[in-house]
This record gives sequence, structure tokens and C-alpha cells, in this order.
Amino acid sequence: MKGKPFRDRDNRALHERRMKERTRIVVTQKNIEYILAHQHDSREELARYLRQCKKELGHVPAQSEVIGGDLLALRFGSWATALNYSGYVDYKGPALNALPLERTAIFQEEYNRLSEQHVKDKDARKKQAKENRREQKSAKKREKKAAAAGGSKCAAAHRTVLTVSSGARS
Repeated sequence: MKGKPFRDRDNRALHERRMKERTRIVVTQKNIEYILAHQHDSREELARYLRQCKKELGHVPAQSEVIGGDLLALRFGSWATALNYSGYVDYKGPALNALPLERTAIFQEEYNRLSEQHVKDKDARKKQAKENRREQKSAKKREKKAAAAGGSKCAAAHRTVLTVSSGARS
């Protein structure tokens, strides 16, 4: 039993790494989709989007907290310029620092969504496996009954043949 908690800890760590990687991929895909959909937007439209993000988050967002933050930084020349253009003139707060993606609301929401989906999928796989086992067990029982019934039919048929054969000899 000593090795079991270690194994479980390793499994949990592996699960966490995989979930974080999947989440990074989904967030990256959302960024790419945003960039492709809004690459021709005007600076005013992009600034309006940045102000909307601020309203949703409740604070001036860091670049990593905004889907399409890379596009905004590229189009405005820098994240600080994007913030200035959006009305946050001479902003010097934490939004100018690089916030790790794992600490953003976008990442956390997507991670939670993927975790819930993982649990649902796992439950569905377990249910399907249980159903498959039940079906295999039923099939085995049917085969066993058929074999038992087939065996008794063969014995009955053999007796009938012997009786008919005996009757023919008399």
C-alpha cells in the first residue's frame, strides 16, 4: 500500500499537466480565431473591445487576460499604447506586467469547463464499460443455456434414433 499514494499523486500531476496543456491549446485557438475575425477592425473598434473587456473583468486587463491581446498590442504598437488609446492614459498599474496565462480568468474558466467535461466523459466511459460487461455476461449466459439445451437436444435426438433403429430391427 505504500506505493499507491505515490502512484496516485503521479497520476494527479499528469492529469493536471494534460489539462493545463489542453486549456492552453483551447485559449490559443480562441486567440487565433479572434485575430482572424478581427484583423481588419479599426483601432476604434479594437479600443471599444478593450474597454468592454475592462468592464467584464472589473479592472484594466493585462494583455494575457484578453482574447486577441496579441492583435491589440501588434496593431497599437504595444500594450501600453493600446491602453492609452482606449482611454487609460498613462496607466502604470499591473496590467502592463506580463501575467502568466494560468492566472487569467480566461484560462481558469476554460480549465474548469474542460475539467467538468472530463468528468462527464469519464462517467460516460465507465457507464459504457459497465454496460459492455453486462452485455458480455448476458451473452455468455445465453451461450451456456444454448449449449446446455443443444446438448440435451442431441441426447434426445440420439435416443430417438436409437428407438427408431430398435423398432426397425424388430
